[in-house]
Amino acid sequence: MGLIFRIWLFSLGLSHIASAAATCYRPDGTAVDNTYQPCDTDAEVSMCCHLAFTNNGGDMCGSGPFYGLCGVTGTQLWRESCTDPTWKSPACLNLCTTGQYHGGDAEITRCIDGTYCCGVNNATCCGLNQGVSIVNNQVVSSTSSSTSSTSSTSSTSTSTSSSISPSTSSSTMSTSAGETSSNVPESSTLPAPEQTTSPDSGATASPADSSSGGSSSLSTGATVGIAVGCTAGGLIALGALLFYLWRRRKQKRDLQQNNLHEVAAYQYSTQYRSELKPDVTPAELSTQIERQELPG
Repeated sequence: MGLIFRIWLFSLGLSHIASAAATCYRPDGTAVDNTYQPCDTDAEVSMCCHLAFTNNGGDMCGSGPFYGLCGVTGTQLWRESCTDPTWKSPACLNLCTTGQYHGGDAEITRCIDGTYCCGVNNATCCGLNQGVSIVNNQVVSSTSSSTSSTSSTSSTSTSTSSSISPSTSSSTMSTSAGETSSNVPESSTLPAPEQTTSPDSGATASPADSSSGGSSSLSTGATVGIAVGCTAGGLIALGALLFYLWRRRKQKRDLQQNNLHEVAAYQYSTQYRSELKPDVTPAELSTQIERQELPG
């Protein structure tokens, strides 16, 4: 038991000696002091952080999506040094290693979407979606990630289309979009138009969807226009009908007033004529009355 314990202490001491002997380098190949220590002492090449700087307060090594970064428990992320002086090893995180960051440590901004930009609080880079990601301990641009995701989706869609096609062989189903397996027999090889049917169909789906969406928008606008036009036409028709009824009533009222005036005038003329007509016909004096002289 004592021998095993001694061997363990000896190996632990060797590891500490190896880690102490490991030198870290900046991207320009300049060696840094021994306060920079490898994050993985068992690896042949490792990223380094300022682990021996006791006043730093949080300069810890990151892993996973934080691989190669330092200060993951602090308030500022850093890309610091690597044990490979050439920085050509895949273990060296080539993040912000050019320009002003080529000869020293680089401050890193982590964007809301999980990507990284060079500098402190680089909101411009994050806002333009120019950040990069760390995938499998390697720096991957967001454009490459999107392209890879799109290609994977296209390949999956094509494989699904091939699996449901009755004329597709089992060998063809295992191939990616636009490719044909070399072990497919000549009798089962599909004609060129059938091989490109699925990708072309997928390619033409977007314009069809776009035109469909445009037709939907146009139909909505047309519906609103028709509704407004019908409402305006109904109001105009109602106004015309009311005007017609008012005018007809006015003409009827004017006609009644004219009839009343004519009746009144006729009655007045009849009464006036009756007053002027004599009731008794004047008679002449009788000529048979005898004349007498007055006395005197």
